[in-house]
Amino acid sequence: MEFPMLANNDVAYDSVNTITVTAHELAHNYYPFMMGVNERKFGWWDETMTTLMESYVNDKAYPDQKIHGFFDRNVSFNFLGPAHNMVPLITETSNIMKEYPSITNFYVKGPAAMDMLQNLIGKENFIRYNKSFMEVWRGKHPTPWDFFYFFNEKAGEDLNWFWNSWFYSFGYADLAIAEVTQTDQYLALRIVNKGGLPVPFTIRASCQDGGVIEEKVNIRAWETNTNELIYRILTDKQVISVTLDFSGSYDADPANNSYTIGKN
Repeated sequence: MEFPMLANNDVAYDSVNTITVTAHELAHNYYPFMMGVNERKFGWWDETMTTLMESYVNDKAYPDQKIHGFFDRNVSFNFLGPAHNMVPLITETSNIMKEYPSITNFYVKGPAAMDMLQNLIGKENFIRYNKSFMEVWRGKHPTPWDFFYFFNEKAGEDLNWFWNSWFYSFGYADLAIAEVTQTDQYLALRIVNKGGLPVPFTIRASCQDGGVIEEKVNIRAWETNTNELIYRILTDKQVISVTLDFSGSYDADPANNSYTIGKN
């Protein structure tokens, strides 16, 4: 358990993870202690931001080391599915004191939400806005709503569609290719958001001539409709199959991420 300027942890299984878990506990001096966040009500916010800061230490100090723990997306895939009692992130801590879904919200869905926010507004902007938020709200006991409105103001846009999806819904991460059609000018994919959470993805289309078309899709593509997306790629090549790649993102069910034209 962490306390201001003090944390007691068991020794991790190697030096890298000992250092990163120490970084995590030290980061609690910012969230919640310097800020005055009520961790009894918003434990997910406390652990989310410290887990994110821990990942920055890992990326900077040990870029060649595999991240262990919940910010490893390979671990998160298994937890961001319906089997782990998904509840809205905004749910107060006192209402989810069972092991799940509290662990899911604290260490998986929360960090994933901030990860996706970085995809939406850019990592450099995210870090700059968050630093500014900590300076403005230092010792003032902010709530998540203060954070949401602060980021809306800094970004100069209404991000409520993102907050609503990631913080107020029972959703999880699962996209599926429902249909693929092709004309002489473009390839069209109908992608269904089965889980409800908007996430970025990469389209990888295999062509008859052996080539591959690859296009990255930002999470912003879901801004106007988080249920279904029609995405078109301009090409005159004959495509034989399409796959959604979630490297750097999240998806709970890989079985519905591929489509073979003429067979589906």
